Amino acid sequence: MSPTSTQSSGPTTKPTPSTNKEKKTKKSKETSKSSKNPKSKSSKNPNNKDTKDSKSKDSKDQITKEPNSKTANDLTTRKKESNGKKTVFFSKGSTFSKYGNRRSCAGDKCPSSDFNWAVEPDCYCIKGLRRCPNEPEDDHIITYFDSIEVEKTDSAGSNVYKYTSEGKSGTEIIGTGGDTATWNECFDDLYRGGFSIDLTDSGFVFSDLTTIYSYGWSNDIRVKVDGVLHFIGGGKIDIPGIPSGSNKVEVVCGGWSGGCNTALYLIDAPI
Repeated sequence: MSPTSTQSSGPTTKPTPSTNKEKKTKKSKETSKSSKNPKSKSSKNPNNKDTKDSKSKDSKDQITKEPNSKTANDLTTRKKESNGKKTVFFSKGSTFSKYGNRRSCAGDKCPSSDFNWAVEPDCYCIKGLRRCPNEPEDDHIITYFDSIEVEKTDSAGSNVYKYTSEGKSGTEIIGTGGDTATWNECFDDLYRGGFSIDLTDSGFVFSDLTTIYSYGWSNDIRVKVDGVLHFIGGGKIDIPGIPSGSNKVEVVCGGWSGGCNTALYLIDAPI
């Protein structure tokens, strides 16, 4: 029962002052008069005011709670929980892993730099790209993710969830990428590998436990967080400390050959 219904039933069960006064008076006129005055007083009595105030307070509570309740419901539609595991849903096309299948004709040049260079027998160079027999037909392998499953990890905190890649490999794993394109940076080149994880409107944000790893030979990596440059470097590197509460991580990585992967930790987005 709500406080309003409890408060509103109070004044109807209490004896009014007019009933007590009727027992003490002998004259019907005084009885009538006394019964009228308390009645008019009871309409102004503090109990009624409390009832009115409680109704107003209750209404106010409902107004302040409604937005939070609505937001929570919205987020529930974006994530489902079962046995300590939750499903994280991504906006279409926003989250992917990318592997490049093409190599520059010259390791110090970007593969899209449109040049010709002599390459080994049975291979040829077209606009900077080395082509050889038995190479994959596709220039890239891009895997888009609609959702992933994460599991609560007690060791990291009460509301921290970890993504595990157990049973998956290569492009099936979120937060991975790579190529054999070049030993130059070439971060904006079409043939570079990398990945994107976009948690916007998913009900989750990144935990600062998230760590990105770079590996390979003559490899380079660039990390942006929420559109802002977070890190640039080369070689075998661990990049910890993705800012807690961030929504989007974009990584370009690769080498001759090289790549990157991620230990992904999430926390519930604030409501």
